Amino acid sequence: MNDSNRHFRFKESIKKYYLNFLDEPEDSHRRKIGDGIYTTYSFGDPNSHKTVRFILLDVRFEKDSLYLDENPDMLGSKQWTWLEETLKNANETFIFIVSGTQILPISRLATECWYPLSRKKLFDLIAKYNKNGVVFLSGDIHMAEIMKTFCTLPEIGYDIYEITSSGLSHYAWFSVFVEDLFANDYSVIPFIKTYNFAKIDFNWGISRNESAFNVNIIDYDGNTITSLPINYKDVSYRKVNEIIQPGERTCLSKLSTRFKTFQEYLKYYSNNPLSSLPLLLFYSILLSFFTLGLYLCWKIIKFLVRILKINTKINNEDKKIN
Repeated sequence: MNDSNRHFRFKESIKKYYLNFLDEPEDSHRRKIGDGIYTTYSFGDPNSHKTVRFILLDVRFEKDSLYLDENPDMLGSKQWTWLEETLKNANETFIFIVSGTQILPISRLATECWYPLSRKKLFDLIAKYNKNGVVFLSGDIHMAEIMKTFCTLPEIGYDIYEITSSGLSHYAWFSVFVEDLFANDYSVIPFIKTYNFAKIDFNWGISRNESAFNVNIIDYDGNTITSLPINYKDVSYRKVNEIIQPGERTCLSKLSTRFKTFQEYLKYYSNNPLSSLPLLLFYSILLSFFTLGLYLCWKIIKFLVRILKINTKINNEDKKIN
């Protein structure tokens, strides 16, 4: 179910079908856990620096509802415990935390992303264990995007990158309001609104500090649309002064406070009506098309019923004549 959460009553069945589709072994960790399909994989020689870990989160199975639950959470207590233990013991050069929905966006009108309290909790875990090389991977929005925070230096010690790749089978064909509806302070490249996938090429240097990887966004024809190099030094802890850069204080405030509940969501847009105009216009157009579709369906049904009545009447007249 699209945009579903822990209240979805068929989630156990969907989990089974999904793992069967992936040919997941019957004794795998993902089948044994009772609260989702999260897992982790490590690649490379553990005795060298050429190592990568992928932490695959489940952001649906135990996700709270923004509308129904107080202080909604993304993962559930059991997955948080597992994530903390996994992150604590991860010693790979690069650690990719993978989420089906985006983690970083904090200022968008029309998108699904992490709840502020969960996002802050994730940042706190990274900082708690001083983990270097952490990068977020995500999808969901039917576009490609690369983001970078500008206000996590005081919290984590470096800025976090998030790579969003989505659109293998379909993409965001609507472009009129994309920049308003999906505006994001963290974007470092323009939205890529076409069929795409992301490819990561690792460039291992003689040590961790000399290692890097390139993020390549590739289109339907195999052409590289954009490429961004990310060095290990870019995602490793470094001391910073206590001066808050312009915009960081506001950003840090947003990270932990915006839209914790549906009531706060309504309150924000009630107090800032101009901010909601692009969203209202977008949904007004969708509602208009939906209403028009229902009207046309009703007209077609009436027409078919009329034809059926006429045919029935003709058949009855034929029977009388015969």
